[in-house]
Amino acid sequence: MEAVYNENADGIMHKGAPDELEIIQGRIFDHINFAKLQLSFMPYCSREFSVPINKGKLSKKDKEIHIVYPGFLANDSDSVKKFMFYFDNILKQKIHLHIYTFVSHLPKNEEEKYLKNYFDKIKDSPYFHLHSPLGPKELIPEISKYDFGLWLSYETNESNIEHNYAVGNKVSSYLEAGLPMIYHENTVFLNKLMKSYGLQIPFNEKNISELKKRLSKLNYSKLIKNIEKLRKEFDMDANFPRLQEFFEKVVEKSKISLKSLINL
Repeated sequence: MEAVYNENADGIMHKGAPDELEIIQGRIFDHINFAKLQLSFMPYCSREFSVPINKGKLSKKDKEIHIVYPGFLANDSDSVKKFMFYFDNILKQKIHLHIYTFVSHLPKNEEEKYLKNYFDKIKDSPYFHLHSPLGPKELIPEISKYDFGLWLSYETNESNIEHNYAVGNKVSSYLEAGLPMIYHENTVFLNKLMKSYGLQIPFNEKNISELKKRLSKLNYSKLIKNIEKLRKEFDMDANFPRLQEFFEKVVEKSKISLKSLINL
């Protein structure tokens, strides 16, 4: 059914790598003729949410590195094991790890017990900090006081390459907070994007144990300047004209007036 929708569409919008539709040919779909009008429109930054670069970092007070991970936590056994592997390795290096998360599949009265079990292996580390979840407007200024954002992705293999080409919402959240990002190297397109701005900090299973050494050697002031540059170019308002132009071309091709679309 999805193949029928895509073949009959006048235009296709997607939020990952510009070439991801070519990559999924024959994988998610059999070979189909995608619409020629295509737009890669990523989850860009919101000016409303963006905050000034925080000059009162916690690390200035305690001279230690603080990493933050907000959002969803995988709950299948393989992913939990992998997440714990990375979390544990970070904590062993005496890097502070701040997690803001919630459990969407359980009622509130069971959430606390679940999280205690989830983080059982690392909960006693003095460098582990579990925080209550916050809304987007509250979260961005809150996490701006840390040094780096963390992006953990799931395993990729020949049958699952989604994370190689994805651009998640965390990219925007970290940019809005003014944070450089540490991410798994299997996020191929993200690494390419970050490298083009001098912000590449990829890791893998082998070098995660050397993370503190690597982070300590970085020119953080230069990273922040690059963050500001990327944030400006990754701004939703700055990219909106591309979206408007795309819609105009689709409407022109389909011979449907914008007025009729508004009245639907």
